[in-house]
Parts: sequence; C-alpha cells; structure tokens
Amino acid sequence: MLERMNVILDGFLDHLSHYLTTDLPSIMAALIIVLGAHLIGVALRWLFYRGFKGLAMDKFLRQSGFVFMLAPSGRLRATRLVAETAYWCTLLTGVLLALRVFESDILMQLVQRFIFLLPKLLSAGLVLLVGAWLSRYLSRSTLVWAVNEGLPTARH
Repeated sequence: MLERMNVILDGFLDHLSHYLTTDLPSIMAALIIVLGAHLIGVALRWLFYRGFKGLAMDKFLRQSGFVFMLAPSGRLRATRLVAETAYWCTLLTGVLLALRVFESDILMQLVQRFIFLLPKLLSAGLVLLVGAWLSRYLSRSTLVWAVNEGLPTARH
C-alpha cells in the first residue's frame, strides 16, 4: 500500500515539476505583459483626460452637435470616451500579446483572426458614425425646408 502511494506521489511530483518548468514561465510572462499593458493603459487614460480637458474638446463637440448625435441626452463626454477607448484598446493589445506567449496553434489562429477583423470593425464603426451624422443632418435640413415652405405639420 505504501509503495503504491509512493508511486502515485512520485508521478504527481514529476507532472508538477514538468508543468512548473514548461508552463509557469509562459504564465508569468503573460501576467507581466498584461500588467504592463494595464499600466500603460492607465497612463494613456490619464494623458487623454488631461489633454482633452486642456483643449476643451467636450465644449467643441457639444457646440458642433456631435455629442447629441451619439447621445441625445448630451451627457456623453468625448474626453471620457476617448480616454476609456485608449485604455481598453491598450489592455486588449496586451491580452493578445500575452496569448501569443503560449505559442499554441489555436491561440495563434485566434489572435490572427482577431487582428484581421479589427480593420473591418473600425471601418464598420466609421460607416455607422458617418451614416448617423448624415441622417441627423438630412433630417434637420428637411425640417428647416418644410418650415420655410410652410408645409403643415405631420399628424398621427
């Protein structure tokens, strides 16, 4: 019985030492990369908050009507939006870099597909933003035209 326990314990210790020598350095490197990305993201967020407040970007976007296009309540702040976007993009980049440390084929393909998907996501977001702005502009122009022409108001 004791011999069987020793064999099991020796097998367990062999597996543990194998995992500690092969996987622990990769896990530690991934954690360091994610922690570094988090610190860089926090620094970028702080810089964007400072930079945009100095430029009075919120006031400019509120006066231009861009903020009301995205959030009709007007409570959206461009400074916060840009700063948080910079933070989360930096953190996402750090996580993707950390996943590449493990050198698994499946993880490499996942990271590669996500990286190839990013330009499509950005262009789709830009198309949506331009479409929303254009629809607001055309609806306002149509309303002004209708009022200037003296058209009766629409009835439900």
